Amino acid sequence: MNRKFRFHILGLPHTITNSEFSACAYTQKVLKFAKMMTDRGHTVIHYGHEDSDLVCTEHVTVITNKVWEETYGTHDYKSKMFTYDMNDNAYQTFFRNTVLEIERRKEKNDIILPFWGAGVRPICDAHPDLITIEPGIGYASGHWANYKIFESYAIYHAYCSLGAVGHCKQGNYDVVIPNYFDKDDFDATREKEDYFLFVGRVYDGKGVNIAIQVCEHLGLKLKVAGQLAPEYENYNWPDNVEFVGYVNIEQRKELMAKAKGSFIASQYVEPFGGVQVENLLSGTPTITSDWGAFTENNINGLTGYRCRTFDDYLKAAVSIMNGEIKSEDCREFAMKFTLDPVAEMYEKFFKDVMNIYENKGWYETDIPKKNKKPSIVIFTWGEWAFGRIYKGAAEVLSNSYDITFLNWANQDDIYNYITNWDGYDIIMGNTSLSFTLVDAGHMKSTPQAMLDKMILTFHANEKQIEYGRFKEHIPDDSREGPEWCGVTDDVSLFVDRILGVESTKTLHNFTDIDVFSGIKQSGSIKTIGMVGDLDSFNDSGWCDIKRPDMFEEIAKSAKVDHKFINGFLIEDGNKMYEGIDLLIVPSLSESFALPIIEAASCGVPVISTNMGVAQYLENINTFETVDEAVDLINKMNADPEYLKEYTSNLQNEVRSKWNKEYVVNKYWRPVIEAKLAEINNK
Repeated sequence: MNRKFRFHILGLPHTITNSEFSACAYTQKVLKFAKMMTDRGHTVIHYGHEDSDLVCTEHVTVITNKVWEETYGTHDYKSKMFTYDMNDNAYQTFFRNTVLEIERRKEKNDIILPFWGAGVRPICDAHPDLITIEPGIGYASGHWANYKIFESYAIYHAYCSLGAVGHCKQGNYDVVIPNYFDKDDFDATREKEDYFLFVGRVYDGKGVNIAIQVCEHLGLKLKVAGQLAPEYENYNWPDNVEFVGYVNIEQRKELMAKAKGSFIASQYVEPFGGVQVENLLSGTPTITSDWGAFTENNINGLTGYRCRTFDDYLKAAVSIMNGEIKSEDCREFAMKFTLDPVAEMYEKFFKDVMNIYENKGWYETDIPKKNKKPSIVIFTWGEWAFGRIYKGAAEVLSNSYDITFLNWANQDDIYNYITNWDGYDIIMGNTSLSFTLVDAGHMKSTPQAMLDKMILTFHANEKQIEYGRFKEHIPDDSREGPEWCGVTDDVSLFVDRILGVESTKTLHNFTDIDVFSGIKQSGSIKTIGMVGDLDSFNDSGWCDIKRPDMFEEIAKSAKVDHKFINGFLIEDGNKMYEGIDLLIVPSLSESFALPIIEAASCGVPVISTNMGVAQYLENINTFETVDEAVDLINKMNADPEYLKEYTSNLQNEVRSKWNKEYVVNKYWRPVIEAKLAEINNK
């Protein structure tokens, strides 16, 4: 790769970045990453203990032997589990010194890599101008960075949780890159001896008890190496088991190379299980549990066996003793986890992330675009009514234009827009787009060239502003350049007055008749509904405009049940209007009142005050008072045929003249074509 990166890589405060700390997978990832990337020409600055021994561009000592030994000196990490506390002196010294040393060295768009995750987060938080990437997530909690690299799809999917199955919320910059190994640390050429192996933390969570039981049952020799958990410190090992204790790199190489097979029977969802791949690189088949990363990295019948029952484990060991797994197959499979192939995966991801800051973000590509159409970026709030309208418009317009939809509630989309806005022919959104990014601190100012590309739609009317609603949507000056629009004619006239512009266009909202359809009516009005968030009842401005009290009075006087409709997502569609027989819109004023045409499209009758889209509908009944609304309800209940005809006429009108294809082609497309012509003529 020609592109070279600058990395600030953080060691672990409670370990030393060298080969002696082979029992700590995170420490070894720091060690191997530094070698992997330095050898490929990248700048790697390591921050850690003064006795660190690694290949890097620069090592920076941030914790001395004196501080480290004062904190951990009496603890034997080779025979026992590691001990540490983020509040201890070693950690606090490490944090303090690393923050200062990075400040002295950092440059724009440097990448900081916290291999210990949240354990060193305070350092990353102290440098928000750096690009923080969690480089190898194998931990169960504390994930926070915008960019995350998981060790396996097993832990990535666990992180996503079952909620991700039901909702589209995945991030394109949460990726999977496996752990990586120096192939020179392992030897697959040695003669196998008659013993099985267990290497790792010696506790039942890693399945050492299973290895002991299987080997005892079959009369096989087992060698156990690693740090002892408290429950195994005084363990009475069976005669067929040899406890080896701590092993260094060379001792591990020999043990793994000569073993017939190796047990890694983790009883939790293993995020990676590096020992399993280390054995494969040694030509040693592995016997694992049947979950976690083993489902990706231990191929049944090729590299070993995945097991669930005691019988499974016994049969796996017998099969390996009989030579049914080939050492060369194990080594060949594991070569994809060595430094060079994994380095390419890291470099590709770092390039993808850097494109957000330096190029076109997610859309950056080396492949030239063919048959170029005019390009439009729609940048707006991606949820609720905004999302429904603009995403629907994007679908219709995509036949003629290259459409990009960006959600300004998404940080990645904000970066994408700020970086790439000048690559689009047209920018569409609501009026606050002309200044919101500046007010939020994302941009210093709105360039005139950006304003000149904009088609901005106002979604509030004069009465709503009067009652204190949507004032934040009003630009602070006339903002010459954009094509200003309103969602109805009266909103357009209001925009003319407040911005001092002439001939504001109207871009009506619409409904998706495929989404909002198919609700069968009961033939009478028993339950009426109103769209509104109950939490907003404490907002006097909201109540003054929406008038929920009037809605409740209508229900009481008409002697019908009532419900407030809220809490639905875009994808819920017509579920919003199920369970009601009539939609009531009692608002004093609305810019458009989208629920009117959504409910009507579904086949739900609607009555409304005479505002918003109701002013355009020929087949809707309107009211001004509670009594008038009650009379309309009583008339419908008294004459089912009238109710049926009323519902049908309104539904047919909405579905023929307020669907997205009709409205977008009649109102939106001419405005876009005129704006393109204006831009091309400049």
